[in-house]
Amino acid sequence: LEQAYRVKPSIDLRYGYSTENNHTFIRSEQPDAFDLTVTIARFITGGVVDRRNDPFNPSRGWFTASTLEMSTPGIGSDLKFLKDFAQYSHFIPAGRGMVLATAARLGLARTFDDEVLIPSERFFAGGASTVRGYREDTLGAESVLGDPEGGSALLVLNGELRFPIYRWVKGVGFVDAGNVFPHARDISLSKLQGS
Repeated sequence: LEQAYRVKPSIDLRYGYSTENNHTFIRSEQPDAFDLTVTIARFITGGVVDRRNDPFNPSRGWFTASTLEMSTPGIGSDLKFLKDFAQYSHFIPAGRGMVLATAARLGLARTFDDEVLIPSERFFAGGASTVRGYREDTLGAESVLGDPEGGSALLVLNGELRFPIYRWVKGVGFVDAGNVFPHARDISLSKLQGS
């Protein structure tokens, strides 16, 4: 369930409630194989400010959004966590059809009572939409099986110079940096992976 309010033409506020069952298991003949089912209910609130001249191919303006999620037994959840994801993008015309585009994304999650954040609620980075030059979701620690672990914190920074080549063909030069971290206190600019 979600309700959205358009406060002004460029400002939206939202709130909502969702619930889901998460079943995580390992296929095995062993009688003690991992098998866990949890109900995750969450209250979600967020806002968007969009001052871009074009949402699909902006050449000037800025965009910011933040989403806060709270999950607690009081609203029907088996888990208790607080999670926020915020992003900011800025687009500056650089002359001759070129555009300087920058973006920053920050994700933070916190559990309570020494709970571990389950994998479906963790942040992941790497790939075409976060840090290019890395395979999808491969940044950060890996499990003993070599799968991405994800983390309770995420920091991604992007910079691009978009330029025309010929008619509708355009090119882009970019610098990306980012990583996922086990906890918010572990965030460090020196631990960002770049491309």
